[in-house]
Amino acid sequence: MRLYFRLLILLFFALLRKRDLTGNPESKLRFMVLPSDCVVKLMSNERYLGFLDLGRIDLLIRFDLFKTVIKRNWQPHVISVHIRYMYSLQIFSLFVLQTRLIRKDRSFFWIEQRFEQKGRTVATSISKCLFISKGKIIPTDMIFRAMQEDNISPALSEKYKIVNEVDNLLRNITT
Repeated sequence: MRLYFRLLILLFFALLRKRDLTGNPESKLRFMVLPSDCVVKLMSNERYLGFLDLGRIDLLIRFDLFKTVIKRNWQPHVISVHIRYMYSLQIFSLFVLQTRLIRKDRSFFWIEQRFEQKGRTVATSISKCLFISKGKIIPTDMIFRAMQEDNISPALSEKYKIVNEVDNLLRNITT
């Protein structure tokens, strides 16, 4: 991730903000497309993935899980990301990145993220994620216990099934 300055700003403001995600949580971050994000006058595809990382980090912070992850040396991993671009983001334009947990099972989390500009969805993404410690996958129940939150429930979207099927197809491709 090459968005270090934005990450530092995110972490700074996270210290000031309360951990407020319960029920059906959604993180919203506002950004501006800077010249360093662009190829010619449009935001490059690789930058979208960097912003997705920032959204997932913000979700961790707002779940009050960031300190636990650092303390216990848990390593978050993105297993797969499926993104759909619908419109381009132009230089100096403002946009909102919305991030929410849509599903969890014993080992994985599915996170939906949307880039929006002026009420219009620009791109959508679904990521399959997990946490690893000492080479082993950490069960999601242990993560929720660490958050001390029983009332956080994913939005239970069925979208994850399609993404999981695509992920399995890609994993089984042989050359």
